[in-house]
Amino acid sequence: MHCMLEGHANHHFRTVLNLTSASAADEQLPEKAFLYNFTKIPQDGPFPNNMALKEIKQVDAIHVLLTASLEGVGNDGQVVDQESFTESLASLSRRLLSKNMKALQFVCNDLECLPRPPPLSENSEAMHTRLYKKDWVAALVTWVSFSYLQFVLELTYLIARTKTTPALWKSSTEDCNA
Repeated sequence: MHCMLEGHANHHFRTVLNLTSASAADEQLPEKAFLYNFTKIPQDGPFPNNMALKEIKQVDAIHVLLTASLEGVGNDGQVVDQESFTESLASLSRRLLSKNMKALQFVCNDLECLPRPPPLSENSEAMHTRLYKKDWVAALVTWVSFSYLQFVLELTYLIARTKTTPALWKSSTEDCNA
């Protein structure tokens, strides 16, 4: 009887649940918060901006980082824990800072979220002419923040539309178009 129980347990955990040492070692991809159609660079052709293969792979990694869900955000897209949300944005910044400058610049140019040069001093209107890696990272983090905001607005719109009666929704859209 004991051997049958061991056999059933082994079958259940390894076959049915697929819990093996190989599946435990697999790194889970982070859950995506939203989808975005990024520009893909083929890894077999000529690369833009004299980029190396390592930088092309980093572009794909940046895309994964930008669409990953952030901590402290509820299922409705609202920030529920400001401290963990801020820490999550700081973690995103640290991870983006580890990427090469050309990869960061390519993604920023693709998303059209170019950084603004910082002023030379608080009282001066003159601007730096050089952009540093932290400026490119700040532009991408800002893009992620606004993408979350856009997601929340779209989600709110969909929820409002599904919670109202179809006749009321139809009459309200006709009023707006009139």
